[in-house]
Amino acid sequence: MKIKSIVQKQLLESRSSYPRTVPTVLPFHTFTYSSLTSWMVREIARRNAERTLYNVTSSDWFPGFPQRPGRYLLPQSLSQATSEHGILQSLHYPYPYSTPPPPFPHIRVGYLSSDFNNHPLAHLMQSVFGMHNRGRFRVYCYSLSPHDGSPYRAKIEAESDYFVDVSMWSVKDIVERIVSDGIHILCNLNGYTKGGKNEVFAARPAPIQMAFMGFAGTMGGGPRWIDYMVVDEIACPRRLVCAEPLPQRDIDNDTGCIVPADNSTHHLRGPVQPHNDANRIYLEGLVYLPQTYFVNDHRQGFREEIDAEVLQLVRENGESATSEIEGRVKQTQDLISASQQLQYGRLDDPDQESLTPEERHRWTVEQILRLKGRRELFPQLDEQTVIFANFNQLYKIDPEIFKTWMQILKRVPNSVLWLLRFPPAGEPHLKRKAVELVGEEVAQRLVFTDVAPKHIHIHRGRIADIFLDTPECNAHTTAADILWSGTPLITYPKYDFKMCSRVAASISYATGTWNRLKDPHLLGHLMVVNSYEEYADQAVMLARSVKWSKGPMSQCLTSLAMLAPSGLLVRLRRRLFLTRDIQPLFDTNRWVRGLEAGMELAMDRWNQGWSHMMEPRNHLEFKAVMKSGIGSGRLVLEPSAGSDGHPDSNEVLDLAAYRPDVPKKRMRLSSRCLWVNEDGL
Repeated sequence: MKIKSIVQKQLLESRSSYPRTVPTVLPFHTFTYSSLTSWMVREIARRNAERTLYNVTSSDWFPGFPQRPGRYLLPQSLSQATSEHGILQSLHYPYPYSTPPPPFPHIRVGYLSSDFNNHPLAHLMQSVFGMHNRGRFRVYCYSLSPHDGSPYRAKIEAESDYFVDVSMWSVKDIVERIVSDGIHILCNLNGYTKGGKNEVFAARPAPIQMAFMGFAGTMGGGPRWIDYMVVDEIACPRRLVCAEPLPQRDIDNDTGCIVPADNSTHHLRGPVQPHNDANRIYLEGLVYLPQTYFVNDHRQGFREEIDAEVLQLVRENGESATSEIEGRVKQTQDLISASQQLQYGRLDDPDQESLTPEERHRWTVEQILRLKGRRELFPQLDEQTVIFANFNQLYKIDPEIFKTWMQILKRVPNSVLWLLRFPPAGEPHLKRKAVELVGEEVAQRLVFTDVAPKHIHIHRGRIADIFLDTPECNAHTTAADILWSGTPLITYPKYDFKMCSRVAASISYATGTWNRLKDPHLLGHLMVVNSYEEYADQAVMLARSVKWSKGPMSQCLTSLAMLAPSGLLVRLRRRLFLTRDIQPLFDTNRWVRGLEAGMELAMDRWNQGWSHMMEPRNHLEFKAVMKSGIGSGRLVLEPSAGSDGHPDSNEVLDLAAYRPDVPKKRMRLSSRCLWVNEDGL
């Protein structure tokens, strides 16, 4: 609560200054501070966005945001020399630089990031740039970091149409290069993370600017320098978009507030009202993808060669190994054909006997790999031990979830909790806290290992039985890693206004089809909960469902001297593993088609606005200015509020105040959000 008081004081005391003070708590810190309210989270991002804009507009190299040409025709209020350059610049109002030519036939998309190297973002997106439709898109990557010699960097460089290392360039040079490249849509893959240069976006080098993947939250720069975030409806509910008009059916007639679309417990937000942005969060328009916004490259980049020893075990014990599985990586269409009896995303197969021979073989191989890896990493564990795990950085662990984990361990005596030394300094603190909460005997079942390289980390995730997520700030890349390994996770989307606490739910439901979320058999329903109590109960229920015996595959495990597990948890794991190649979560190509469709929608909307209103109006007003003779030393009106970067009090998304009880003065009649239709992707 002390942090909350400090932030509130900083926000309120400086709200009338310009530029307004940036709080000591930065946007990335809001991910894990549980006491901050929704308006605090939003205003922290907005203050940082304003300061970024101020840094640019006060630079001597920046041409400034132009006035409308018609402003030069208004009665003068102050004497000020008219700039010929300013009048010419007004032709492309409201943009400081000339807009690129129409995107025919290609939309030029620019990606700016410091993470085109051995970094989680590159692990997730390395194939995205090469999957773009070259008949419609040209891909430009601008790297804020030098080449690190990694295969991720090499792949991105090779598969982009243009790759420019701008790691040693100034903001001015980067902006001018983007302008000269004629970029239509510029994508921010950093946000408020290390190495990003948001000043490039504040300078507005492209007519459409988007943010996604790098930062799981509002940038606070909308609509001035971020037009859209690419999201999904689980991660970012529409009702929390500032100034967004909502259907009457979503409004409670008694309270006049927005009715939540889910059953999550909403903390620290307050009521959302139709004409009040005080408790809303997103200042940008949102591009909604039909499945999770969180892309990954596991299907292309993180397969493994089957262990020859394991294949020999299978052969010796009567299981046939097909040449396709032994000799090459399976193609998606082969897997779909072989899995006709398995409907992805649903748990409705009664037992292993329902599998095809090919599926039984793949599942047997996977089980042996899993049990073999378990014996190698944890030789001291009894074979009937349930391994709970969390591989997040330790800063994501809040006191409430750690207490919940300890209670789970206490309720499941044959279990351990596997964490990473991430960083190593956290291990003694957590062990000491565990003793305080549940005593020495249970605390001894908290085990730590070192962080593994990426390729090892992904495949050893199969050793865990259940991944326990962190509610304050979820596993993001790690959640995708875990589900690719077949290990189920349990996540609690604690806040509706914090995207970072809802990402794992988005990822979990992407193991199935979102247009069937009411289907009780969806795998996501077994992994997403609505409270700490339900979180603990679900973990305990799944752990207790496991039974060990000499089952159908026991003969294959005799060389390892281990029993075969069965039960609900094993059925869930089997379904996740066998259908992973046909799940929307791991269909990178489909995700790229969805992103392109969203970009097309944004481009169409911009073209309509520019061609039907902005460009003709600017030209007509410019002609009137030229006809009047202004521009030859005559006096002009003082620049309007906003033309120098100062927030305009009449701007649609500039809130009137910080108090929840002060309504906005003006609301939009049409949505700023865009929805990608799943059909045709």
